[in-house]
Amino acid sequence: MLYSSRQIQWEEITKKISEILYPLGFDLVKAFPIQRYNSNVSPASSLAPLPTYFRTSTLSIIVGNTKHLWPIFLKYYTKFQSVTNNTKTKPINAKCKSRSNSRIISSSYDQNNDLEIFKQNNPLDWYTIQSISSTIKQAISINDDSIKYSDVKYDIRYTFDLDEKKFVAFQRLTQDAGLAYYNKSCFLCVHEEFGPWFGLRAVITFDIEGPPNESYLFPPLKNPYPEGDALLKLKITEILGTENHNYHQLVTPTHSSDSELTEIKPVFDDDDKKKFMNSRDNAKWYEWVELRDIASGFMTKDNLEKYRYSEEQIKYHYTHNLKFLQELCKKLG
Repeated sequence: MLYSSRQIQWEEITKKISEILYPLGFDLVKAFPIQRYNSNVSPASSLAPLPTYFRTSTLSIIVGNTKHLWPIFLKYYTKFQSVTNNTKTKPINAKCKSRSNSRIISSSYDQNNDLEIFKQNNPLDWYTIQSISSTIKQAISINDDSIKYSDVKYDIRYTFDLDEKKFVAFQRLTQDAGLAYYNKSCFLCVHEEFGPWFGLRAVITFDIEGPPNESYLFPPLKNPYPEGDALLKLKITEILGTENHNYHQLVTPTHSSDSELTEIKPVFDDDDKKKFMNSRDNAKWYEWVELRDIASGFMTKDNLEKYRYSEEQIKYHYTHNLKFLQELCKKLG
């Protein structure tokens, strides 16, 4: 769609968003055509394709972060706490027991009655929403004589948005975007440089012509550490207590060989859900860290030091313990 005398170039909007997000802690920004993801959504799947705005190549931008985010988030949360300490709204618990409340989160979550509870119990997710939504508004508010960015339509999906109509299989999308290899042996996305030590936050889809959907621009990603797959499979079995776990629900796609499987959505059966939640909520959470460390087996010593999360970041990432986060911020001043 032509908005003015010339079309918005996908490189322009991607660069603007990257420049704004970096000082906010989100240092991973990758543009790709959303058709790459949509083409891998099986008709038998409950996943809904992302909007294409009737284009043949539609700009999507995946947003994530390395450990670059952590000190920036801590500074934000320290200020957030100082503002909210004297308010009446309090967290439901010192430790957010689960993120199931975020099932209703979307780019329009500010209309929801549970906003304050969500802000209190999910500070990193709330920071992500605020950062990305304000970044987009800032990026599209810049107009010149030849183009009007503010007319651009867009859609935001967050990794913590589990509403069925907005759910995105982010691990699959990360590989489709050419950002990192999705290793189904451990259900981790692994990058050739910073390994599994990065977080996925959102995907933004614009009504803008995207990069060409050509294989030379998005070559198939290779497993950076195939030698570790056997050990990774053993570890995930050890964590969940069985080889026959349904960490992801899988179905045979309509148009493929019997040996291929396609991810529907991350859904647990009852037994696996209990095992997974138990391993996240008690002292066994460190086993998920060990899984990540195994997946890091190909990384150099320098890269491990550069990209592996700090012990504090690891603990909060896997426990979402608000009391721990608050005490940490107090120590940091």
